[in-house]
Amino acid sequence: MQGLSAAMFEKVKKTVVKTCVENGHQDGDDLEDSIDQAKECLKSKKMFLTPKAEFLDHIDSCSEDAVRKVRNCMPEDKKYFPEFIQDLMKSVVTMMYDDYDIMRVDIAACAPDLAKPSAQLEYINCLKRVSKETGDGDCIPKSKAALCEILLPATECLPKWLESTCADSENLRKYRVDYYAANERPCKAKEEDNNI
Repeated sequence: MQGLSAAMFEKVKKTVVKTCVENGHQDGDDLEDSIDQAKECLKSKKMFLTPKAEFLDHIDSCSEDAVRKVRNCMPEDKKYFPEFIQDLMKSVVTMMYDDYDIMRVDIAACAPDLAKPSAQLEYINCLKRVSKETGDGDCIPKSKAALCEILLPATECLPKWLESTCADSENLRKYRVDYYAANERPCKAKEEDNNI
């Protein structure tokens, strides 16, 4: 699944750069470098070895320059996007810290089943189906609400996958709920502009 995250990062980066260049931003390479630098900076502290509050601050400090540059080059209706991604990352990281023991014990116990090609295919097919149904493409939606209409159905794929692949337990039920809530949190957050 690590490859899926890397592929998703690259897709988002290319979409951001393309959107900014189409909006008149002159230096796509500089923007791409800022995003890559944020990614490299994030790697300088190890999640779970770093206290949660410190790691969340680390996300802010590493992404500050990239968030500012992306916001400044986005069209007005898409300026919400960099902060949304930052908030989403922090929400998911918070959930991962809070549910660390569930990941370490319960999900780890299911890892051999999750690694089976048939199980991997089930998850990937869910993401593809949702992408097709929601019209997810290579452009940033014009509002946070529109983005959430794409994100939240895709977010349901992981909990459904865990439910169908892993032995049921109270901890895994909690994790599935927490995972969805972490992805939903930035969608529910009040927005300064009226893009919702």
